[in-house]
Amino acid sequence: MASTGEVAAFGADIVEAYWNSLASVNGFRTPVAGSGVLIGGDVTFPQMATVAKGLSDLGFKLLCSSPVVEDFLNSLPYVSKVEKIFFPLKDKRKLREVFDEYDIQSVINLARGRAKDTVDEDYVARRNAVDFGVPLINNPLLADLYVQALARKMKLGEVGAVSNYVEGRIPASVKSWSEFIGSHA
Repeated sequence: MASTGEVAAFGADIVEAYWNSLASVNGFRTPVAGSGVLIGGDVTFPQMATVAKGLSDLGFKLLCSSPVVEDFLNSLPYVSKVEKIFFPLKDKRKLREVFDEYDIQSVINLARGRAKDTVDEDYVARRNAVDFGVPLINNPLLADLYVQALARKMKLGEVGAVSNYVEGRIPASVKSWSEFIGSHA
């Protein structure tokens, strides 16, 4: 559902390489600081808490559609208030309005497996993130890496503001193989 095919990316460390792989994906948009992040899935993943804390520390508004996720994240003393929002499961137009109303620019959904049906709220969140062109992270380890990379790039001032995104522009951190190894072979 969220596959982009084969991607190889390089960097000085795993965080940089991961960010470069994301930046290389056609249409990837960096969420703007203060925008909404829809977070959901299985709260038993240890990364759920660390990802929520990281996003909260970066100033993102944490949103969820599940009372279980809301209760879990709001029980964490180091995470800012998580807001449970109304989430239409069958009306795509209304769901698009919800994404717009809450300025949802990223979806983190850590589900353990496939949905039982197409009205499962985690499935609907993942499916529509893809349909709406909103970055979706559904693997717990990659979600943690995503937050680390986002934090680093925001600290450097390379992402996080509306003016930093230019459609069709390849980010400076993305280099060809020859540039990366320092030769023109």
